Amino acid sequence: MGWEESSVTGYLHLKKGGSMRKNFLLLGILAIFLVSTAAWGQEAYIAQGKKEFTTSASITILPDMEGATMIMTTVMAGLGYFFSDNFELSVLLTNMYGKYSGEDEDSSGHLEVFYGQLQAKYYFLAESRVVPYIGVQAGGGVSDNGGTQGLGMCGGMFGFKYFWTEHTNIFVECQGNGYFTSDTQTGAILGTFGISYMW
Repeated sequence: MGWEESSVTGYLHLKKGGSMRKNFLLLGILAIFLVSTAAWGQEAYIAQGKKEFTTSASITILPDMEGATMIMTTVMAGLGYFFSDNFELSVLLTNMYGKYSGEDEDSSGHLEVFYGQLQAKYYFLAESRVVPYIGVQAGGGVSDNGGTQGLGMCGGMFGFKYFWTEHTNIFVECQGNGYFTSDTQTGAILGTFGISYMW
C-alpha cells in the first residue's frame, strides 16, 4: 500500500485497495512525533530547585471499615521541593472526616483522622504540559473513632498534572493507602483532585 499525491489539489489520496490499519498506524506515529517535537525546546514546567504549594480534596472509599461502608471527605495541603528535574519531596497535612453505616448500630458511627505525611514523587515528561508521576508516602497522626488514638499510614500513588500556565497546574491523583492503629488495620483508595502553584 502507499500514498499518491494529486498534482492539482495537493491532497493525499489512498491508493485503491490500501490497508486502513496501516494508514491509522502511520497517522498515529506522525501524531506522536509531532507532539514529541513540540515538547522539545520548551522550558521545563518542572525543574530542579522549584518549590510547590499544593491543596486538594478527595473522596475516600473504605469498604471494609469494621464491616461497614464509609464515604469520607478529605482535604490536604502541603509544600514540596524539587531536588532534581524529576524528583520531589513534599510534606503534607491531611484531615479526613466521614460517617459509616453497617447492618446494626454497633457497626455505625463516625471517624475523624488528622495526620502529616512525607511524599516522594517521580515525574515523567517534565517539559510536557501534561506531566504523569508516581510516588510513595508515609506518615502518622491521630484518629477519633469514639476515642482518640495514634495512627500510622503508608501507601503509593499515581497521577498527572496539567499546566495551564507556567506556574499553575491542576492535578488528578489516585492513592492506595494502609492505615494502622493499635487495634485496627484498614485500607483506603483516594481519588484526589487539586491545584498547585510552583515558583
